Amino acid sequence: MIQGDGDCDQILFDSDLKQACLDQNYYQNALSSNDSSLCLKIEQEALREDCLARVYYELARQTGNYDMCDQVRGPLQQSCLDQKNYSAAIENQQLTLCESIIEPTLKQTCFDEVQFVLAVESGELSSCNNVVNATLLARCRERIQSRQVYQDLARSDALTPQVNYSDPKSGCAALSGTRQSECEDKAQFLLATQKLDLTFCQNIKNATMKSECTNTVTLQANSTWLRRALSESNADFCNRILSADLVSLCHTQVQ
Repeated sequence: MIQGDGDCDQILFDSDLKQACLDQNYYQNALSSNDSSLCLKIEQEALREDCLARVYYELARQTGNYDMCDQVRGPLQQSCLDQKNYSAAIENQQLTLCESIIEPTLKQTCFDEVQFVLAVESGELSSCNNVVNATLLARCRERIQSRQVYQDLARSDALTPQVNYSDPKSGCAALSGTRQSECEDKAQFLLATQKLDLTFCQNIKNATMKSECTNTVTLQANSTWLRRALSESNADFCNRILSADLVSLCHTQVQ
């Protein structure tokens, strides 16, 4: 029995009212379970079509199968297509897909997020100016500026090809003083980026390099796990993202 049918069965002398009650029960249960077969039991046409549109929309978002947008009718169809383009734009870092989004807020969010990643990956400070969101713009500039310090360290004499960076202590043991410390920091940085593990960043002594390590690993981990969550429709990957706001965004996309 559909949840709530018992209440409708108590309506004995008004068949239209009873059917309206049943339709509402089918509607609510269809939405809570994302079961399109329940929508088809609704007799009132407008309610039935709205039910199908909402169920197919949620299924498309949760499974990542945006081909279902073709089955969404009414106002939700464009929302479904917007989500499809947003998901693909973030996964592939393609601005042209952001341009296809109609809803203004989601469109700008898409542009900002893709421009942010592209700017940080390019290392060009001027590229951050393409980001409109003030918080994201500031973060973009901070990451590129702090990366310069790391790049200077990476070119220093302490970082020689003979060093075994997989073991910070023994690998840098042949060096001494400042050179040994820089070598160990570099090794911790490399391990952090290889394993996407912030624990290694905490072992870095140089404060600026530690900050850059944290920023770099966070960016790489966020990008890696968000792309996997979207491409594989697996919300478990959302929980491996390091930024809380992006974790929430990820779950809304792959529920």
